[in-house]
Amino acid sequence: MTITHIVNSEQTKKALHDQIDRDFEKHGYSSYSIKHGISSSQFGALHVWCGQCADLLNAAGIDMKSAANAMKEGFSVWHTKDTFKHMFYKPVLKAIEGKDSTKDQNTVDPQKVQQVLSKFMAERFGVVAPEWPAKNKGDK
Repeated sequence: MTITHIVNSEQTKKALHDQIDRDFEKHGYSSYSIKHGISSSQFGALHVWCGQCADLLNAAGIDMKSAANAMKEGFSVWHTKDTFKHMFYKPVLKAIEGKDSTKDQNTVDPQKVQQVLSKFMAERFGVVAPEWPAKNKGDK
């Protein structure tokens, strides 16, 4: 059986403590997983969006060298979800929120990063970034 508790107030914290007490009384043991920061659906949406942005830049003929100006010695590599996340998403997250990992995000950070990157891609490359996915629609 799985029970999910979101603890965001003293009241919900007490409810979780009460649930732990009930579980221990009834079963003599319990197992709990603690998750902080970005929700699993937001994390999935992050990966979908990074994949969509990578596809968009690729379709526009914009390789990583051109986009990030990071490969000074010059070979072209096409974007992937992971390269977009590491070359674009994470540096912006670090710049605007001081966070090194997407796992450290709160529920507002992804939209902030998305807005910055959408504006950057529009102004710099003339491409319109996809909207942030409402739900995880696969791992593209």
